[in-house]
This record gives sequence, C-alpha cells and structure tokens, in this order.
Amino acid sequence: KARVCTAAAFLTSLIADADVATDWVYFFEIISRGDDGSEGIIPTWIQVFQLVSCICGTISWIAISSDGRFMEWCRKTTWWSIRASFYIIKIILYVIPDLMIRCFSCGRFEMGDCWIDFDKAFDELLVEVNTYFTDGFRISSGGLLMVGIITEDLPQIIVTFLVEDAIGALGDKKGISNRAYLNLVLAIFDILHKLAAAWDDRNLYIGTGTGAQTLYGHTKSVHSLVRVGLNKIVSVSTDGRARLWDTVKGRIIKTFELGEQSWHGTVVKAGDDKIVTVSSNLHGQIKTFNVESGECIKTIFSGSNAKCTVGSENGNFFLTSKQGDTNEITRWDTITLEPIQRYPKRADHLIILNDDQQFVSVSNSFGEDDNPTLWDMTTGNQIQHFNTKHKNRHIVAMCNHGTNSFLLAYWHGADTYIEMFTIDQTEPIETMAMEGTHIDSPITSVSGNQFATCHEDCSVALWDLSIGTRLCTYEGHTSWINDIVYLREKRSIVTVSNDHTMKVWPISIHFEVEDSSDQEISYKTDVEDSL
Repeated sequence: KARVCTAAAFLTSLIADADVATDWVYFFEIISRGDDGSEGIIPTWIQVFQLVSCICGTISWIAISSDGRFMEWCRKTTWWSIRASFYIIKIILYVIPDLMIRCFSCGRFEMGDCWIDFDKAFDELLVEVNTYFTDGFRISSGGLLMVGIITEDLPQIIVTFLVEDAIGALGDKKGISNRAYLNLVLAIFDILHKLAAAWDDRNLYIGTGTGAQTLYGHTKSVHSLVRVGLNKIVSVSTDGRARLWDTVKGRIIKTFELGEQSWHGTVVKAGDDKIVTVSSNLHGQIKTFNVESGECIKTIFSGSNAKCTVGSENGNFFLTSKQGDTNEITRWDTITLEPIQRYPKRADHLIILNDDQQFVSVSNSFGEDDNPTLWDMTTGNQIQHFNTKHKNRHIVAMCNHGTNSFLLAYWHGADTYIEMFTIDQTEPIETMAMEGTHIDSPITSVSGNQFATCHEDCSVALWDLSIGTRLCTYEGHTSWINDIVYLREKRSIVTVSNDHTMKVWPISIHFEVEDSSDQEISYKTDVEDSL
C-alpha cells in the first residue's frame, strides 16, 4: 500500500510512540520502588494491572502501525499450530487402530471403511477451520483505536492514581509525582486523539494480512466466473459443477451439475434468470441452466471446442471462437442455443462493446493482420483495426473499460504493456509499461483509470493507468489465477484459481473507488493451454 509521510502522520506516530514508552517507563519505576527500603513496595496486583495495560497498549500500537501485518503473523502462527495438532491427532487415531488390526488380524476391511468416513469428516472439519483462519477477520481502524483506549489509556489513568495513592499511604507523600503527571497528560491527550481518529477511520478496515474472503466449494481447479445479480456470482470448475454463491455470506446457494468431471470452459449470463456454460472440450458442450431452480434447461453439442467465450451485457447472446483449423467466431442465442451469425476470423480474445452493438476480436499471433479488429455485430462487417504501439508482441488479455473503450495487455520483450483504445480511434489513447514483469490473463477494469491484473506469482495487482502506478498487491492464491471480475456493489474484486478456491478482495481498504456508471464485463478465456 502506497504511503505518504505527512506532518499529521508524523505527529500521530510520535504521540503513539511517546504514550507507549511512558507507560513502560512508569511500570519499571513501579517495580523498582522499595528496592532501597525507603518508600515501600507497590502492591503486586497494581504491578500486574500496570503490566497488562502496557502489554495491551503495545499490541494495539503494533497492530495499527503494521497495517494488520502483526495480526497476520499471529493468525498464521495460530493456524499452523492448530493444523499441526489436527494432524498429530489424525496420525494417532489412525496408527493405533491400524496396529491393533495388524496385531490381531481382525476387521481390517470394516475398519478401512470406517477410516474412510472418519478421514472425510476430518478433512471437512479442517476445511472449515482453514476457512476461518485463511479469511482472517476484518476490524475497522476506528474500532481498533477504541480497543486501545479501553485496554491501555483508561487503565493507565486508573493505575496512575492507584500507584500514587499507594505511594502516598506508604511514604506520607502528598500530591503526585512528575512522571505520573506526564503519564496522565499523555494518556488523556492520546484518548482525545484516538477518539477523533476513530471517528474519521470508522469505515477504514484493517485486514488480518490478505484481507480476502476465501470461498471453498470446488474440489478441482476453478476456471471461470460471472456476475448474475447483486453480490451473486456463479463459478465453474473441472470437478463438473457450477456453483451459485452469495459473496456477502460466503455461502453456496445452488449447485449445477455439468455432467463431466473433466469439464473445461466458461460460464456466461443469459438474461436475469439463466446461465450458459460453454465447454472447451467435450465436443463443444453448451448447457443452459435456470439460476433459481438449478435445472438444466437445454444441452447441445456444437461439434467444436470453444477457444474463448464472452457474454453480452443484456444476456441475450454470447460469442465463441473455435479451436482448430477453422477460424470462426459464432454468435449464439442464449435462449434457443442456436447460432445467429458467424464471423470468419481467428480469435483468442473477445470483448463486446457499444451496448452490445459491436465487438473486438484479437489473436495471439504476431502478424500485421492480427491487430485488434472492431466488428459490427449485425452486419458482420469489419469496421476498423487498432494499432498497438509494438508490432512484435504477444497479446495476453483484453477487457472492457466502459461502454466504448477497452484495455489490451501484451508482452513485448521482458515488459508488459497496457494500452487503452476507444472505438473511434485506431491508436491507443493511453499506454503504460510494466517494466521487467509479465502478467497473465485475465485482467478486469475497476473504475475510472483503475484496473486489476493477475500475475505469474499468483498475485493480483491494482493499477492506475493515468499515472502508471501500482496501487497495491494482493497475495493469497497458491496456483494459477484463471478469471477475475469486479463487484461494484461490494467494492471488491473476485478471483478464481487452480488452487480450487475463489477469493473476494476488498479493494476499498486501499483506495477510494470512483462511482461510475460504466459497465464492466470481465474478460473470459479458456485456460486449457495454461494447465
């Protein structure tokens, strides 16, 4: 997360540091009293009270100053400790029965069946625990400041008066010491400062590390996802299932059976109440499902596997491009699953623009004829070609960026270039170079000049095209990321991966997303080549 050092930030840090430091100085003064026998000893319970207050204040200070990284370390340590304990228990519960079976040669097969059931239940329990610890939890920065006031500052004021009263009773001393005055002043000032900051930061959330919500439900690689309603997403996987998710509750609402365990492909929206799954294998299997009932309405086989698929914004049709020797783009009706029109062109990437009236196709080839091409959806005519800055390039991704513009990502040498085009200009209006890095498809537009990219190291990055700057990086996936969409209502981006998971990343933690009426359609691609 990019940070700017300001006078206010410096003052805030100075106040917090001074307050924690004086708490500890005062504690060591308390425990050192009475060593010479002159002033008596402060009661032990007061010393413990002061120690607990100092520890709580220090933890709160570390948690805020590290932007959640300290909580992430604690979370990881706790998770790995619990995970290790689980596996020790599992080994013990397996080894003891197995030794009994081997020694007494009785009931091996029945025990084996019981073990399979136990192993399944154990793994399900581990997944539930892992979900909590992987997701972590979110607490607002304002909430954390209030915890600091309750656990550190208020106890400091109380313990200061208790200590000074005990010293006065033991040594006939009147008033309070200068160190007590300093401790009280800093504690009161810190309370006022935290109250003001807590109000300002009440909606600024600190995540425990990744800050992502991880959704578990697929048992194999997750290939594609699509928005189907407010905070609702459908994901499809090679486990032969599509699942409808509530991203707010993190729960599975409905499961759709695709019928094949080795399914590869894409899911697109078909109006308000249907989805269409398009396979890149299985002879081009295409299925339509009712979202509410989960019922498969229709199944066809197009006879050719789809290289890539993209759905229209209104859900009335979708485009596919064929794999193999035939270079052809087909427009399909989402209700009848009948082809509407064919366009003679090879395409590795497709997007739909201008209120579903036009689309752009491009291939990964290096020829002059393989520049992005704008098509008229109805007439099937090529309107114009777009010229990239570099000719010898490898296009890796493309996505909508509003109604009449799009982003194109390609490799040139060791660098990745992002270029923005509009449908009325053949040259890019914005270009950004990511030096020394290669991104992997897909990418998605977020808002204004901001967009998200997926990288070879399984991370997700947010960028600002106008200033050419990486705003922040998210890490959490452990394998190739296959698809990404932006949820405007949740101010989050959602990714799916070969690690069998879907992650919801709250991007509003890092920067303010502009409100925009632009419609985003996430780029869809088959990932069979990457597998």
